[in-house]
Amino acid sequence: MLRGVEAAAIACVLVFCGVAGDAAAAAAPRFDLDICTWSATHIVVATEGKSINGHLTVIESWVGPLAPGVELRLPKLAAFAPVESRRVRGRLLVTGARMVLFLKYDAVAKTWASAASWGHIEESVCWIKDDQAYALSDETNRYKTFIAPLRKTEKVVRARVRHLRAAKTALAEIRAMDDAAQRVAAAAKYANADSRLMVNEAFDVLKGCGKAAVPFLLSLSDEDLAGRYRYEVYETLGAIGDPSAVKPLVEKLETELRFWQGAKEKLDEGWWNGKSMGWREARPYDAHVIRVHYPLKALKGIPAPGYEDVVRRTRELWVSAPALRDVNHRQIVKDCDELLQAIERRQHRTK
Repeated sequence: MLRGVEAAAIACVLVFCGVAGDAAAAAAPRFDLDICTWSATHIVVATEGKSINGHLTVIESWVGPLAPGVELRLPKLAAFAPVESRRVRGRLLVTGARMVLFLKYDAVAKTWASAASWGHIEESVCWIKDDQAYALSDETNRYKTFIAPLRKTEKVVRARVRHLRAAKTALAEIRAMDDAAQRVAAAAKYANADSRLMVNEAFDVLKGCGKAAVPFLLSLSDEDLAGRYRYEVYETLGAIGDPSAVKPLVEKLETELRFWQGAKEKLDEGWWNGKSMGWREARPYDAHVIRVHYPLKALKGIPAPGYEDVVRRTRELWVSAPALRDVNHRQIVKDCDELLQAIERRQHRTK
């Protein structure tokens, strides 16, 4: 139905087909450098020495106050004592001689935990051999994890850690600024960052800026680059809920209505799933489906008048056109119904 980056973004918050949640739960965990870096309280280079038993000694610290020589006990890493568990390919083996650990420290329990999103300690480790980094992967077999090349040197891994941690610190400082306009200007610089985590944090900061962020968000949603994070733009507009966004959002829906009025006659039923056109031909239409869904989603958060008519006409078109009935039909019609019901409730309260 939806393809590319926009499909991935929408899948994070909506399950159109009822399978996204099951697929995510079934997927095997694996190392993610950005997530581990962002979440860790401590990042260190450590060694197990010659015995792979989960007893490690810190060699150097990248993040956090652990000093060289500090001992760490991570018993689950003893599972890599068998040679075959550390085999990368052919004769290549990693050892415990040099490892980068991404950890969270629980000050109450006084224990170390993984910084990985799935919470397993083996997913928050880089094994270093001959300056190359290796980590847990499931790229070719989602039911079995194994150590694979990260295709990064230790120097590159460290540079990425520094980059992300500097951005995290900067965004925390931006969030603490008193002036909303200054926060918007500063956070805007991270809205097109090279990490989804940085982008998410930037939009969260913008959300807290309220009405001051609306002009920037509306201008951003018109840019070509906004395709990378169009969901965040509209989700943030809806969360802010400022009435000044209603007119521009209605104008976007009007534009899409004109587009679909013409396009519906050119499309056969099932075009979106490859029945009547190829993936490349369908992709531009997919983008226009998104441009209907996201403004509707934003309007759900804005309790202000001015959009009842365009919502009604959007629903009527989506229900009546055979080529559109199956294209996110339930979700877009549901969006319209929820908006119209909210309008009716507001009107009832004002009587």
